[in-house]
Amino acid sequence: MAIIQDADKQQYRGVVCRSCRQPISLPAIVVNIHAAIQDNGADSDGGEFSRVFSLRCRSCQSERPYQTSEVVTFDGVPKVHLSRSRSKQRETTVSGDVARAANA
Repeated sequence: MAIIQDADKQQYRGVVCRSCRQPISLPAIVVNIHAAIQDNGADSDGGEFSRVFSLRCRSCQSERPYQTSEVVTFDGVPKVHLSRSRSKQRETTVSGDVARAANA
């Protein structure tokens, strides 16, 4: 997750989900690829340096392909969402339920 910090203003790079229109923050590897493309002097539409990557929206769970030309800067900090498996694991730990072996 790339976070750009100025004095009082925080920003991050991401794309807009094609399904629910929520911002999706970019993983570090995509940020690095996007920066390399910009450093190589690609024009605004991506030209020959256009790259496609897939991201899953944590709001609607939809996974779609996006192009590096769709990357924008959002103000604020990215929303943190727990994955379903982690949140279920956390609920089990909090409630004190313990799994038992079948032969115990």
